[in-house]
Formats: sequence, structure tokens, C-alpha cells
Amino acid sequence: MNYRSIDKPYYDEEPIDIRYYLVLLRTIWFKYYPYILLLNVIGLLIAALYVQSLAPSYSATLTLHIAPKDNTVFNLEQLYWGYGDSGFKETQIGILQSNKLMRMVVDELDLHEVPVLSASSRRVGFLGYLQQRLNPVSVESDVDEATRIELAADELSTLISIQEPDISSYSNLLDITATMAEPVLAANTANTWAESYINSVFMNEMETAVKNQAFLTKRLSVLRQQLQEVEQNLRDFMETEDIVQRSSGRDEVDSELDTVTATYFKARQETNRLENLMQQVKDVQKGGTDIRNVPAIATHPVVSRITSQIFDLEGRKSELSRRYGRRHNKMIAIESELGTANRALRNQIVNVRQGIQSDLEVARRTEKTADDILEEVRDKKQLLGRKDFRLKELQQDIDVKREVYTVFLEKLNQDDAAGPVRNTNLWIADPATIPKRGVKLSWSMALFATFIVCTLLSFGVGAILVSISNTLETEQDVLEKAGVQLLGILPIVKTEGEVGDFVPFREYLENLHSRFSEAIRSVRTSMTLLNVNKDINKILVTSCNQHEGKTSVALTLSASLGQTSKVLLVDADLRRSSVENAINTTNHKLLGLTDAISGAVSIDDCIVHYEAGNIEVLPAGSRSLKPLELLGSSQFTTLLNSLSDKYDFIIIDSPPCSVVSDSYLLGSLSDTVIFVVKSGTSAVTNIRSILNRFRELEVPIAGILLNQVDFESRHHPYYKGYYDYDGYGVSDEPVKLEDAV
Repeated sequence: MNYRSIDKPYYDEEPIDIRYYLVLLRTIWFKYYPYILLLNVIGLLIAALYVQSLAPSYSATLTLHIAPKDNTVFNLEQLYWGYGDSGFKETQIGILQSNKLMRMVVDELDLHEVPVLSASSRRVGFLGYLQQRLNPVSVESDVDEATRIELAADELSTLISIQEPDISSYSNLLDITATMAEPVLAANTANTWAESYINSVFMNEMETAVKNQAFLTKRLSVLRQQLQEVEQNLRDFMETEDIVQRSSGRDEVDSELDTVTATYFKARQETNRLENLMQQVKDVQKGGTDIRNVPAIATHPVVSRITSQIFDLEGRKSELSRRYGRRHNKMIAIESELGTANRALRNQIVNVRQGIQSDLEVARRTEKTADDILEEVRDKKQLLGRKDFRLKELQQDIDVKREVYTVFLEKLNQDDAAGPVRNTNLWIADPATIPKRGVKLSWSMALFATFIVCTLLSFGVGAILVSISNTLETEQDVLEKAGVQLLGILPIVKTEGEVGDFVPFREYLENLHSRFSEAIRSVRTSMTLLNVNKDINKILVTSCNQHEGKTSVALTLSASLGQTSKVLLVDADLRRSSVENAINTTNHKLLGLTDAISGAVSIDDCIVHYEAGNIEVLPAGSRSLKPLELLGSSQFTTLLNSLSDKYDFIIIDSPPCSVVSDSYLLGSLSDTVIFVVKSGTSAVTNIRSILNRFRELEVPIAGILLNQVDFESRHHPYYKGYYDYDGYGVSDEPVKLEDAV
């Protein structure tokens, strides 16, 4: 057997297969089968009473044709593929399910006066009788009629169902089913519901038509008043602005604006010409050039004429000078004429220049006058434009309101002429008939479903209880919850007439063929195999709490090992020693471990040979006030090492780990630890805490020995699955230890 440390759980090495779940189901059944059976019996009984108390329900179905009003426009898709207005059908289904329609049906059939509408509200048989006896039906006189109608309408909405028949996906038919406690009431309710729906649709159309007419009439009155107001606004504006007609004064202003504009631009052009001419004259004078070079002066008629005269005189002078000379009278006369002509030219140029300046001033005054007149005409034009815009705005407002008024007037006349039209596509295709037979829950289905539910529920609760169990009861619990290997399982020993803590030890000594004896020998084999790979000499036997059977295990294991090896049993429980009581029937106080550690006597005087078990026993000895100091002393370590050289195995019985810390000290001096756990008692959290403490101290754990397991209990998964010598036909007669092989 290979040692497996507690920091490496068993389930990390071997994955869980389906057999684990089979064992879990078997464990749940053996442990909780009375409760499982009881739950199923109670569940089946309740289901039977419930089904027996159910009253049959009666369903009446009618077929309703529902479609929009006839459309005068030819629709090819609707002809070939049957595409209709799905929104219309959904809307009508919503109306069918409305609370208003439900109240109409309730009021029509006085359903609020009917004691029971739904079959689920009625109980028959034993439960019905019991309900009537315990809670008799009383008339609620304090509830007003409106409230009772509302409550009945709410209940009726749960008893009505609407669905489309399976004949076509695009059918205009609807199946309306009423499921109630009475057959006649179910048929009447379905028929009345459809008739009330058709009437309510027509009444809604009439109400809508009346409301539309009232709205149109009221709206027309408002529109007429608004039209009269805007027409009056137009008249007032024209009177205020003295406008005879819309085009009055506009043409005159336009003609005047054109004339003044032309005059202004002409005056502006003349001003620019004269300004340019004056600038040329100034430029010529500044440059010292003859002013006659200015084109406007040179082309002046008078200047041009005088210039021509001067030119002629110059020609005549040149001719006379060649003929007569300079002092001739004719020369003098011609020069006198020439001087007179030049003076006249200069005077004329001055006059032309002054005339140009005068014309420029006149042109500027003319431009200024034309500009002022143009500005006045523009203002007059803008004023006429604003008036015209206001006239257009008022006229447009009149046109819009007159058009709206005409549309509403035509709509009102059309509605008055047509009136509300009933939708002829809403009609009952197949009325509901009185159902002949009622329907109720099937006995077999109810009982079968109850059995399945109760079984699953009970096993589920059992699985939860097993999974959250805080104790160790099976090998699987040890491997998964404690995280160490299982060293062995010791059954509980039940002997008639005998009680006490050492009954298992006497059972082993007196009956080697018992189940307990076989289990002890199995543990001995495990320890022997464990000693093959490791040199194990000192074995500590401890437990979590008191009364878990660790001393009996130490005694029986020592006796079992003593058959083949030299064994010493040391009672290291110095606080509450019990080994001496098991081997000494006279209850004589023997010398023991405390005396040997203190050096009062030799170790040989303290060791007692127990003939029945063929083992040596070192009792606890005299009572000590400081047991922990004695066990932690060097004398005890030296004593334990000296004894290990003399014996093949030293079995050390120690106090419980959860009470004192003696076991941890003894564990550090031992080669391995056997941890005894009583089935179904010690908490897993405490066990793991103790094992972790041993691991911190680097103390190897041989495994957990599950003690006092009740194999004969039907709650245990190993019931009738654990064998002993009886299974091989060996005699049931007790066998003495000295006779065992």
C-alpha cells in the first residue's frame, strides 16, 4: 500500500466515473428510503384527493369571421395570395380581449350573480364537502354591483381564449372558446361575447361618426369666423392707406422713377465731363503748356475761328515780309492786326475757361437736384412696395383660410350624406353549441407526474443532505472530504448483555471469525504492507474527540500485530488512562510510563505482559500534574528510542487531538499516525484542521480508520455488501486468539 499525503487528495489522481453517482444514489436510498417512500405516499394521496375534487370544465367554441370593410380598389395580391390587413385583425383581437367588452358580457348575462364561473374554483367529492363545511359560500352584500361586475370581468378574461383555425394561414376566421363550469353558460357566454363585440364595433363607429360631425361643425364655425376676420383686416388696411385698387399709384411712381433716374444719370455724366475738362486745363497750366492745346478749348468755335484768322495773318505776314520788309506800312498794319487777333484769342480762351467753370457749377446743381428728386421717388416706391406686400399677405391669408374652410365644408357634407356604415365583414360563421361532455385532469397522468416529481424531489434533497454532510460515513467521504486514504473500516460490535468501551477488544479476543476481527486483520495487513516501503516502528493512534474508540483500536491492533511480531502498547494518555482497565480486571494500580520517565523505577518493572493478547503493555502509571512536560522531556525521547530497538512495533495510545496538544508532540516522535474517526460523529472541518496540523509538523499520516460503522443498517450503502468469514461457510462458533493462525 502506497502512502498518499494529505496535501494531494485522492480525487486529484483518479477521476470520478459513473459508478460514483450510482453509489451516491444507493447511499441516498439506503439512508433516506423511509422518507422517500413517505413523501411519495403523501404526494400520491394529495394528488388523488386533488384530482378527485376537480370538477369537469366545459368548453364551447364559435367561429367568427373578421375582416376590414370592403375595399373598392381592386387588389391583385389579395385575390391571388390572400394578403390582408394583419394590423386590422390584431386590433380587433385586442378589442375582443378588452375589459370593456368583458364587462358588457358580464352585464348582459348577469355573470356577476353566478356563484362559480370557472371549474377550477369548484371542488367536488371529499374536498368539496370539506370546503363547504369549513368555508360555506356567503353572499357578499357589502360589495357594490360595479365592483362585482369588475371582478367577474377579470375572471372571465381568464376563461376566454382566441386562436386562428388551422385551415389557412391567411384565414379571416377566429375560433373563440369559453371554458366554464356549466355547459349552457359556456355556450351562452361565447355567443354573447361575439354578438357584443359586433355591436360594440358598430356602436363605436356611430360614436366616432357623431364625434366627427360635431368636430367638423365646431371647426367650420371657427374657420368661418377666422375668414371673416382676415377679410375685414384687408378692407381696413385699404381704407387706412387710401387704396382704391391694388395697382393704384404704382404705374405713375414707376414712370416718374424712370424719368428722374435718366435725368440724374445725364446730369451726373455732364458733371463728370466738365470736371475732367477743368482738370485738363489745370494740368496744362501747371505744365507751362499753351492752353490752346486743350482739345475742348481748341475746338471751341470762337477760338477756332480766331485761331484760323491768326493763321491767315501769319501767312500774309510771311509773304509781305519777303516782298516789302519789316518796316513797310503793310507789314506794320499786318502786325497790328495780328496783335489784335492774339489779344482776342487770349480773351476768348479766358471766357471759354470761365464758361466751362460756370457750366460745371450748373451741372453740379442739376445733379444735386436730380439726386434729391430720385431719393423722394425711391421713398415713395418703397412705401408703395410695403403696402403692396401687406396687401398680398392679407390676400394670401384669405385664400388659405377660404381653402381650409371649403375642405371642411365638403367633408361635413359627405359625412352627412353617407352616415355611419356597418362593417358587413364581421359576422358569426358558426355559433357555439352546448358541449355534451366535460374535461378534467387524467388520474394516471396526475399520479404518474406526482410520483416522478416526488421521487426527483426526495432524491434531490437527499443528494443535497449527503453533499453537505459534515461527517465521514463511507470510504468515498474519507477520500473526498478528508483528503487522505482510508486505512480500514471497522464495523460496530453489538453484543447482547455487554456494554462498555472495550467490547470490540473482547470480541476480537474471543471470536476471530467475526466481521470486526476480519476488519482488524485487514488493517494489520495494511500496516504490514506500509512497513515494507518505510521503516515504521512507532505508531501513534489518536482521534479527534473522545469516545471514538481509539483505545479499543490500539488494543485490538496491538493484539493483531502481536500474533506475528513483538509489540509494545504504550498508554500515553496520562490524563485519562484507560488501557490498564482493559487488561487488568482487578483494577490494580500498576506502575507505568510516568514512573519510568521520572526514573523512580526501571522500565522493566513497568512493562506488563498481557497473555490474552500476546503483547507487552506499558500503562500510564502514576498520575502526573504535568503530563505535557513529561512527554516533551528528553528522558521520554530516550526511553522511546531504547524501546524501539527491542520491539517490532510500538503502538502509542494518545489523548484526543481536539482536547489537548499531547498528540501533536507524540506524533513528532512517531513514525506514522493512525487517525481513528467514529462514523457519522466528528465534523470534517475539525478532522481536516487536525490533519493539516500534523502536516505542518511533518508527521506522516498512515490514513484514517473509520470506526463503528453500522453495516447492518439499511441506511448504509454497504448493507449486505460487506463480507466476512460467514460468507465462506465457516462455523459461527467463537475461536480463541491462541487458536488463530
